[in-house]
Amino acid sequence: MWPLALYFHIPFCAYRCRYCNFVFETGWSPRVMEQTLQKLVSDSEQWKPALEERGWNGQIRTVYWGGGTPSVLPLGQMKGLLQRLSKLWGISNFPVEEWTVEVNPENLSVEMLKLLEDQGVTRLSLGIQTFDDQALSVLGRRTDSRTNLHALELTASRWPGSWSADLMTGLPGQEEVQTDLRTLLSFSPPHVSLYALTIEEGTPLATMVKQGHVDLSEEKAEDFWIESRDELVASGRHWYEVSNFALPGHEGKHNQSYWRMDPNLGLGPGAASTLPVIGPNGTKMQRRHEPSLFRWLSGASASVEVLSENALLKEYFLTALRTSEGLDLERLNPLGLQARDWALAVGASWRQRGLANVGRYLSLTPEGRLILDALLRDLDWPELPEIVPNALG
Repeated sequence: MWPLALYFHIPFCAYRCRYCNFVFETGWSPRVMEQTLQKLVSDSEQWKPALEERGWNGQIRTVYWGGGTPSVLPLGQMKGLLQRLSKLWGISNFPVEEWTVEVNPENLSVEMLKLLEDQGVTRLSLGIQTFDDQALSVLGRRTDSRTNLHALELTASRWPGSWSADLMTGLPGQEEVQTDLRTLLSFSPPHVSLYALTIEEGTPLATMVKQGHVDLSEEKAEDFWIESRDELVASGRHWYEVSNFALPGHEGKHNQSYWRMDPNLGLGPGAASTLPVIGPNGTKMQRRHEPSLFRWLSGASASVEVLSENALLKEYFLTALRTSEGLDLERLNPLGLQARDWALAVGASWRQRGLANVGRYLSLTPEGRLILDALLRDLDWPELPEIVPNALG
């Protein structure tokens, strides 16, 4: 019996940011949007009984609307979808711990805030990124500092729930980060997600960098990120995950399901799920990836993979060690003694270097989290035998 984290992918954006490689569409028709929203509902209707067969207890722990840009939905369609999904999944009768909706500053309005509040949404995630108009233009964001400030003023003054703001460092032409950070902190955000700009292959920004139109300094970007981290911690925000900082009680709950490898269902084009499945050899963990928008609308099947013991161990290390909580060693027990003994040996080695703490949890120190990628690259992963069952406990 297990609760569920539920993700809905709203695959529409008004424009393409030059750094983004997510699954989304910019040139949709009203018909395609309506078909997409209808399919989110019909897929939900099909999944409820299927989940119950897998041992789901009927409880939804968290809901997250991401994209894409959920806030591009017209308010009437947004309200209709919120109401239908809430009723279908029983959220109106049994409130969830957290319901987050991603919002772009240029879409936010008093009317939208009221609608989201009335429908039970408890948390907003605002894509601010920066207050530098030139950087926003290079990134392809169709907003400006004035719009970002207005969105923050609306949220801080009128939104009764929790909220988060995204901020980027290492931007083209960025000479300092204090202005952006202190401007954001002046609105007392309960939660901040801090990202260093990543150049993803195949994006317009990657092409601009290769052609020499944009100059980025990796060394400066790293320095700016560390400087921002230190100021966020000094402001009383807990650095609870590599990219996330929160005032007490405002840590994001939905993403914890990914970091802990708890059951989660993603609906919509490009969405991913990790779910238990009961078979002749016991309970396994299954990973699903939904196809792109028009293949998804046409009924194309998701790609499905049953995660092996080795895959589960690697994924749990890669996700749980991002957090200050770390990796619960007891959850490795279903993978066999070899997995737990190997993890303890790795933890002991890191602890000797001042990079980790080891108890029930294996967690990285602040210094360790800064070099997490390098630590993981250097690991000599074990080859685990198949255990039945092999789902994480």
